[in-house]
Amino acid sequence: MLGIKNNIWPAVINIGIRPTFFSEGETVPEANIFGFSGKWPQELTGVYLCSSIRGEKRFSSIDALKSQISKDIDKAKKYFGID
Repeated sequence: MLGIKNNIWPAVINIGIRPTFFSEGETVPEANIFGFSGKWPQELTGVYLCSSIRGEKRFSSIDALKSQISKDIDKAKKYFGID
């Protein structure tokens, strides 16, 4: 979940090196935020880690990665009770 300005949004968050694209590198956060559209404000953002879906993994293709992210999103929506 991500929080800013007294609002909280459920999200799928990856914190890692993105091994499908890079063999090594700095750890970066990426989020798919449910119910938010527009540009995220450049302000302090709270990150609340509620549950782990899976470990970081290198995929054989971008399509395989997209397919897995779609499955991860489905699992997270069930966790948060989102249709």
